[in-house]
Amino acid sequence: MKILDATTVLAQGLAFPEGPLDIGGGEVAFVEMAADRVAVLDRDSGGLRSVPCADGPNGLAVGRHPREVLVCLNGGLTFTKDADGRLTPGHAVDRHARGGIAYLHLDSGARELLIAPGPDSPVSGPNDAVIAPPGSPSAGGFFFTDLGRQLRTRVEPGGVFWCGLDGSGLTTVAYPRPGRPNGIGLSPDGKTLYVSESRSARVWAWDVLGPGALGHAWLVHEFPRPTRLDGLTVTARGNLVCTNLVVGQLTVLSPAGQILHVLTVEDPYPTNVIIEAGRGDYLLVTLGSTGRIVRLHVPELAPL
Repeated sequence: MKILDATTVLAQGLAFPEGPLDIGGGEVAFVEMAADRVAVLDRDSGGLRSVPCADGPNGLAVGRHPREVLVCLNGGLTFTKDADGRLTPGHAVDRHARGGIAYLHLDSGARELLIAPGPDSPVSGPNDAVIAPPGSPSAGGFFFTDLGRQLRTRVEPGGVFWCGLDGSGLTTVAYPRPGRPNGIGLSPDGKTLYVSESRSARVWAWDVLGPGALGHAWLVHEFPRPTRLDGLTVTARGNLVCTNLVVGQLTVLSPAGQILHVLTVEDPYPTNVIIEAGRGDYLLVTLGSTGRIVRLHVPELAPL
């Protein structure tokens, strides 16, 4: 186990950050779940600006244009704050407020709904998304996880979905998933889909057969209790970096599920992680409860 004491804090005082996304030009976009906004951070200057985004922004993926992002909307969550000021997410704010998917322009703030949130939404609580790269059997669309909303008395079923980039062809590809799907990523060639489940603490994989079509699932790895899982990312080598809730760790897995590295961070809610653009041996991690984004140097992650 490697304990990362010498981390670089890029931003702090954030309202439960999640969903980091490199948007080019030295900038990283992410959501502040407890403030209903998408923020943009200049990695070098530390400059920070935000764009309002209602309906519970949760995860981000690249949009159709350089200044646009795809946003997963979970419908809105409650948050509690402890004596030290640390935030913890709770249940859905309203049982009628189902989630959706939207494009958000980071300069104008204009929003285009692909799946409208509200009581008639066909999805429960979209969490994170990944765009299929050129050459993938599912190119022209994106996969997204649906955690399934935690209501006051029950949990709605979660699942995995596919949708065209124009909002057409919404397809249920894995449902129901009682383990509560959360993180999502594709192998570098776009032919294998990976999903981490929060409740079950399992990472699953599927062969991607086509737009909205997956093969049979296989288990990549199951973490021991009390671990819960949040976001994940896939490295250039094809390894997985998983964020481990409760225990405050990041775990690097091989595609076969072998644990390669375990990294400890100072927050029980590392919500998501990405590889820093242009620096394949650095991670950018959102730390939810302490409201920070940090940079971690992990030489073992460097591309071959």
